[in-house]
Amino acid sequence: MSLKIIMVHSGVLDINTGGGIHTFELFKNLCSRNKVICFASKPSKTTVGHPNLRYIPRFDIPGIRSISYDIFLVFYLAYYCLTFKPDVIYARKPGLGLSPALLAKIFRVPYIVELNGLKRDDMLALNPNSNTFVVRIAEFVEKVNYVLAAAIIAVTPEIKNGLIVDYGIPETRINVIENGVNSDIFRPVDRNEAIKWLGLDQTYNYVCFVGGLAPWHGVEYLVEAAPLVLKEVPNTVFLIVGDGPMKDKLMSQVIDLKLSDHFIFTGNVPHAHIPYYICASDLCTAPFIPGRNTKTGLSPLKIYEYLACGKSVIASDLPGVKEIITESHGGTLVEPRDAEGLGQAIVRILTGGSAKIAKPDDLSKYITEHHSWAVVAKRTENVLINTLMPTKIG
Repeated sequence: MSLKIIMVHSGVLDINTGGGIHTFELFKNLCSRNKVICFASKPSKTTVGHPNLRYIPRFDIPGIRSISYDIFLVFYLAYYCLTFKPDVIYARKPGLGLSPALLAKIFRVPYIVELNGLKRDDMLALNPNSNTFVVRIAEFVEKVNYVLAAAIIAVTPEIKNGLIVDYGIPETRINVIENGVNSDIFRPVDRNEAIKWLGLDQTYNYVCFVGGLAPWHGVEYLVEAAPLVLKEVPNTVFLIVGDGPMKDKLMSQVIDLKLSDHFIFTGNVPHAHIPYYICASDLCTAPFIPGRNTKTGLSPLKIYEYLACGKSVIASDLPGVKEIITESHGGTLVEPRDAEGLGQAIVRILTGGSAKIAKPDDLSKYITEHHSWAVVAKRTENVLINTLMPTKIG
């Protein structure tokens, strides 16, 4: 059954961020069997090209970016609802926008929402002192989106539970579909080849972290663990691949600990280059912390990418992480916020004393079969079809 889908991304489609990657990869894979039009705002620097991608204008002025995007989106949605006649409107992380939900209601098109987290929790995690009034507005808009949705896709069971408990959404309307990975890009590459491609020194061991440097990623504990690692394995360099609100603080922490010679902060790098950093590394890390991550659970792109490249992973023992590490036999779990435990685990792997993990090709195969974007798209299609069936039959 081929569907006609309007897909809406909340804001700028930046494929060097987790949210942008998710939207674009899901969009591409849905296009393989369906007719899909995707709306998003154009990034200021790099532009993703696709014949079915429609960029929505907005005023790039602080305070009105999201509002202007949502206003312009109304006209685009109305036009395509009239001309394209979609079977469904699918919104990824609708944020503070209500256009997709309201236009779907007006044109009597089923509305589907996908969530990677609850907006309120994300706001408070980024800024615990967020204006209470703004947070309440976010909660209200969120609830309207959820109430109007014919179905909701959550990337973790914990988000599903939050929707049931905090927002009163019936369990029958919520589906859990985890994140995925592009297994054509993320695959094992010879370590020496990757090191040479990046221009790194082959005499060093490399420990990698990939991702947005947000407070809940716990990278400060990796920095704190570094002295312990360097005491035992001095020829080690830590690759911090990505950017985010914690970058300056982390760089200052490195300077204060006099570790600048052992850390490389790459900033944002093209998504297609990330596999080389992963494959150049001896191991990869995901030192998530509790709080937001415990409440919303995790479906971490970075761990899928690490494993798809066949790399051993050291990660915090948290919901969503424990399951993927255990099922894939792909690494070691450590207590969150335990820099000493993290450092000891890194040393064990670098010195060959860690428990045996699955072979790189087996890790890559596991991810391709269970967590590729093709698999995610197929599961998403099934939700859309099941949502439409009463309409089609009636």
